[in-house]
Amino acid sequence: MRSMIHRLLQDSNQRKVELPEATISLRMVPPKVIVLAEDELPDDCVKIRREADKKAIKARIEKEGGCTGATLTNGYETISIRYT
Repeated sequence: MRSMIHRLLQDSNQRKVELPEATISLRMVPPKVIVLAEDELPDDCVKIRREADKKAIKARIEKEGGCTGATLTNGYETISIRYT
């Protein structure tokens, strides 16, 4: 339905139609960036995201008894259903 309305507005050279129920208008969507080769981007165009390594954290807690800034849950019980 949206594409049909879009085409009707274009074909009739109208940018906006005001109706009692709504106003329908065409608008330009700003250009979006498409990254073609992330490894070729300059450093000032890349975010370096710090992400927790949960496997390493769990290993440290189990080995050393703790890890600053993290803890383990008590775990929980669940059911398992296997269909044959």
